[in-house]
Amino acid sequence: MNVFMVETPHQLLNAIEAKNRFPRKDNHLVVVLSDEYTVRAYEPLINAGEWTRVHYVESKTDPRRGLGKWLKRHPSARIRGYYMIYELSLLRKNLTEIGQSLIRADDVFLGNYSVDYMRHFSNIIEHDTLYLLDDGTSTIFINKARKEAFQEGFKDSVINAITGLKTGQSEQVTFFTTYDLDVKQGDSLVKNDYRYLRELAASATRTDEIYFLGMTLIVEGLSRERYMEYLRKVLKYFCDEKIVYVPHKLEPPDKVEYIRDQMGLTVRRFPVPIEYQLTMGGTVPKMLASFCCSALENCRVIFGPELPIKSFYIDPEHCPHLSEFVSDIYCYFESKSGPHFEVVRL
Repeated sequence: MNVFMVETPHQLLNAIEAKNRFPRKDNHLVVVLSDEYTVRAYEPLINAGEWTRVHYVESKTDPRRGLGKWLKRHPSARIRGYYMIYELSLLRKNLTEIGQSLIRADDVFLGNYSVDYMRHFSNIIEHDTLYLLDDGTSTIFINKARKEAFQEGFKDSVINAITGLKTGQSEQVTFFTTYDLDVKQGDSLVKNDYRYLRELAASATRTDEIYFLGMTLIVEGLSRERYMEYLRKVLKYFCDEKIVYVPHKLEPPDKVEYIRDQMGLTVRRFPVPIEYQLTMGGTVPKMLASFCCSALENCRVIFGPELPIKSFYIDPEHCPHLSEFVSDIYCYFESKSGPHFEVVRL
């Protein structure tokens, strides 16, 4: 039996790829739902009969959701903190029940190893091999943290002790990733070449559009004004091309409306990750572009020379919260540069 745990559609995409790469007769999928990603977000990616069982877990399990939302936004930081601990305790309880019902797995696949409750799940279910799926460019961060023997902060350790989360790091993990990582001694790497999706993409037709993949870049600290400044430079670079802006799921609606109404771009949303859309949707743009979006690397692996890709450079200093991380992403992208994959500095 293999067990897969995800909390975003993108993680599910990589779980599907792993399921086809490491086939077992018995495959269980654990999906942690959230306000951003409800059951509806996963339905287009889950085929009937593909999984032995899909376990949906609410991360916000208070049946009085109105009260829960109010407490989450309470003006008192202490009240908000108490409610967060309450929610984590309920989530830990639900995940523990699932883990105990499964008892043992051959392999466990986690969508994002930096998430405390995912590490908890891998620590409570007996298994042979722990695989870490790609969750965008955070894979680079996770590998770096393991090499530097990252220790959780005092506040996190106290919260985890209160909630009962077992968040210890595994001595050995195997990265299932598109990235060429230099992993620490004891860890392993299996390259994800998206062979399953590449087979699906073989019959796609090309359009005369360029898809530009939007990003939030809020966590990184890039201001909205600076984002628009960079985007205007991109539009000037492409001049009279047909540009379609594909918003990130979490981009604020008013930001997307401004891009549509004030910048004149066609906005097109897809119900599934762009990698899945391009392979299953039947059509592929003549070019894919973004800033430092992880989907660029994934599509480079899937489509190769069949899809030209451009990554437009953002000065890491303009992302003050994670400038080193943004710099690492561009360094990796530049290491993969070639005739069909290019980092563009405007």
